[in-house]
Amino acid sequence: MCIGKGSISLMGPDLSRMRVLPVIDVWPGMELNTLVFSYGLMLALPLALVIHDVVTNRRLHPVTLLGIPGLFIGLKIVSSEVPGTEIGQAVIRLL
Repeated sequence: MCIGKGSISLMGPDLSRMRVLPVIDVWPGMELNTLVFSYGLMLALPLALVIHDVVTNRRLHPVTLLGIPGLFIGLKIVSSEVPGTEIGQAVIRLL
């Protein structure tokens, strides 16, 4: 079960590459289907984990209690702070 919990943080890039909804350009390089699908599922996966813990164990597992907030805090730090650093800029230029 711990493998599944850790895999949620790795799903963002995969989910953003999936094309299941009609493409509507929001701004150059970002379509509406990418926003709805990838961010929607990134929120749904931890929610499914919480539901699974409550149904099977009747309580939240300690890893779930620490991992889900850690996931969102980590995503916020990576998306807002890292691009402003020199290393973040170098990675962006490489991409």
